[in-house]
Amino acid sequence: MYHSILAISDQPLEQLKGKIEEERLGAAKWADFTNTLRNREAAQDTLNLLDKSIGILKNVNSKVLSDEEHKILGWVSTAPFSDAQTRAQESRASDTGKWLLEMEEYKDWKRPPGSVLWLPVIVGCGKSVLCSTVVQDIEGLCKEDASKSLAYWYFQFSYDESQSVDRMMRSVVRQLSRTPLAPSVSKTREEHSRKGSQPDRKTTMGMLDGVLSSLPGDAYIVLDALDECPQKPNHRERESLLSLLVSIAERYKENIHILATSRPEQDISQTMKNFPSINLEQRLTKDVETFVRAQLDSGSLRKLDADTKVLVIDTLLLSRERRFRWADLQVKRLEECRTDDHIKEALRTIPDSLEATYQTIIDNIAERDRSIARGILILMCFSAAPLDLQTVADSVSLRSSRHVMDICTTSLFSTSGEEARLAHFSVKVFLVSEDADGNSCRFSERAAKDHLAKKTVDCISCQTEELNQEMAAKKPFLAYASCHWQAHVAALVDINPQNADLGRKIDSLFTEPTVDSHAITNDNQWNKLRSECKPAIDRATEMGLVGPVDTLVNQGADPLQSWKAMSWCPLKRGALEGRLKIVELLLRKNIKISTELARDLIGLVKHDVEGEHALEGVLKALLDRGVLQDTARGSSESISEHIRDRGLVSVPITALARRRPAKLPLSDALLEGMAIKCDSATMDTLLQARPDIKVTEKILVAAAQNNLGVRL
Repeated sequence: MYHSILAISDQPLEQLKGKIEEERLGAAKWADFTNTLRNREAAQDTLNLLDKSIGILKNVNSKVLSDEEHKILGWVSTAPFSDAQTRAQESRASDTGKWLLEMEEYKDWKRPPGSVLWLPVIVGCGKSVLCSTVVQDIEGLCKEDASKSLAYWYFQFSYDESQSVDRMMRSVVRQLSRTPLAPSVSKTREEHSRKGSQPDRKTTMGMLDGVLSSLPGDAYIVLDALDECPQKPNHRERESLLSLLVSIAERYKENIHILATSRPEQDISQTMKNFPSINLEQRLTKDVETFVRAQLDSGSLRKLDADTKVLVIDTLLLSRERRFRWADLQVKRLEECRTDDHIKEALRTIPDSLEATYQTIIDNIAERDRSIARGILILMCFSAAPLDLQTVADSVSLRSSRHVMDICTTSLFSTSGEEARLAHFSVKVFLVSEDADGNSCRFSERAAKDHLAKKTVDCISCQTEELNQEMAAKKPFLAYASCHWQAHVAALVDINPQNADLGRKIDSLFTEPTVDSHAITNDNQWNKLRSECKPAIDRATEMGLVGPVDTLVNQGADPLQSWKAMSWCPLKRGALEGRLKIVELLLRKNIKISTELARDLIGLVKHDVEGEHALEGVLKALLDRGVLQDTARGSSESISEHIRDRGLVSVPITALARRRPAKLPLSDALLEGMAIKCDSATMDTLLQARPDIKVTEKILVAAAQNNLGVRL
């Protein structure tokens, strides 16, 4: 019975035990299932993180270039673009400029692509330092997100190469390039390195387009001092620059951010008024106060007593003139004071503007030193390359380079390592004035460039010995003149082309056998023999000097002879450089011009330097020699189709069609080519002057393919 009862009682217990076990196993299954889900979610999170890491790694790796890509980018640009950034950061006072990074306008510029921000600032307000703060901020952003890219450029009054739009674009191409390089970059380098030529602006823009289109994320372009990009009648760099900015902003709204600083010059304001801007004057005034207080707290004026410090602050900060540069000069002026009474006198006679400050500095230059100071300041305002103190001293025959600083003082002049420069752009703005020729230390641009062109040419004209490394070290200004006289002459031609005396001296440089060959060939490798240097006719052609080229050819120089392997002969070089007056001159000489050479010239010719009239002269000279006509078909009236295919339609033929349509030998094939490439005005002129032209169906079909929308 007992066992029966136990058996009966055990049944529900066993069932309960079984049920509990079943529930335990079920719970375990749910736990496993839950863990699996959790693991899956964790795995998915890991995969997502991995994908993100791979993406970041790809972006990082895309910035790691191969040796070959480094070589290509080395050809694209070697400009030391970061030097100006380093200098600006070094001169930045602590805690200044950070307010800009917190402004909503700046944050709005950083966030959505397709944004442009303009920071207009008057000269002397510290715009380059402010720009360096922006560059530093965006560098940090690009480190956080490797898909983002930064390129920057400082236009600098004291460095001619920094004022070139082409150089700026090429530097931006290099800074933004990733691996693999954009095809437009590799292709351009391949084409031009083979020729020994440099790309024109259109081709350079093509490289930039290719790079901007290939970037994985946003691109930030920061440009400082647009106003220091020149705008002159024959050198309209700034116009090109402003047009470029507008074009890039419109075409790359999906990924571009552009920030630019400048003085509010009229042409710049007219273009940039359509974009957001920030009025910085009030904010910069606060920075000036921070700067002055910092000088009193920890700078050289920190030892002043409390009352004198209050007097300094009240005098400087209550002045209407509140520019950084003005405040810096007043602090330096006070630092030179030896007693408290001297400080009080300096504060009582403080100049009321930056310009008045500079005038006071010049007035304090000793009378005997003013002509020397003028020569130094002219050279520093318009030097063709960075200079060291020794070269500057040698240019005015000073026995020691320290005398340069003694005469011009650190208020006008500064040094960085071995390099000498004007202390600030505002110095040049003050010194260069069109009505300043009567002032001993101020001058017009025309007078300054005339002075430098004559000085450098006279310097090398007197040099009858071959310049070597030892002599270059002893006479540094002679070495400078030897390398850069051509740049000074070119700069003068832009302003004052009628200078017969200088012209005669330049001619003699190329035609007198006693003149140093290095100066003529622009080759500063002093160990080369004359026979190893570029011939005079090559350099004269590159410079566009018609007289010396004519004389040299008459003396026996061969314009068809390449001076070394893989280089162009003077005739081809003239076509490539757009020196069309020289090309026409050479074509009129008694030299053999083959049809193949004529084809090469047409393929190389650059027509936008000397204009269509000069282009027409080249074409007429070729026609007169009979090297363009289709003689293979027994015709002397039609231009060869082979010549047409080398680009003749789009360049010289267009010019001749507009100017002398009656004298243009035509074929049906040439007309078809013109219908495809020429504009309506050119075709209208041609058709009106040539009633003999029959507009065939093929010509109409060709016109329909014209991107310019030509109508016949």
